[in-house]
Amino acid sequence: MWSNSIFPKVAATLVGLMLGAAGAFAVSRPGTMIGRSGHIWLNQPTQIDGMTLKPGQYRIWHETTDSRNALVIHQVGDPDLALQNSDLEMVGTPVSVSCRVQALDVPARRTMVTTVPAGRGKRITRVEIKGERIALLLKASE
Repeated sequence: MWSNSIFPKVAATLVGLMLGAAGAFAVSRPGTMIGRSGHIWLNQPTQIDGMTLKPGQYRIWHETTDSRNALVIHQVGDPDLALQNSDLEMVGTPVSVSCRVQALDVPARRTMVTTVPAGRGKRITRVEIKGERIALLLKASE
């Protein structure tokens, strides 16, 4: 009954258009998270793009828009509260920092942050997230 009808062709065209539009929306959305996220611990004040992060646990991920790559870092848990009540809660506003992307030959074996001395603390210069095939490089000087 449907084989001679135009219905299958129209339905297939509509499904294709809807999937294409959904894909275009997902790609063009500002601040799209790319790949995996990781967790890091900072044991002393650490600078990133002119800001100072206090010691604690942070969730990190790579985000992209049409015009830039960014490292996003968001504190997890409030070190001023009891751990049983705050160890998984996001605290404050995430920090988004422009970065460059460098390809890795093999996926990163662990989440790792490279720092250099900066004043009385450290400054983040490079980030690798476990399982990702890229490293995120931050500005060499602040």
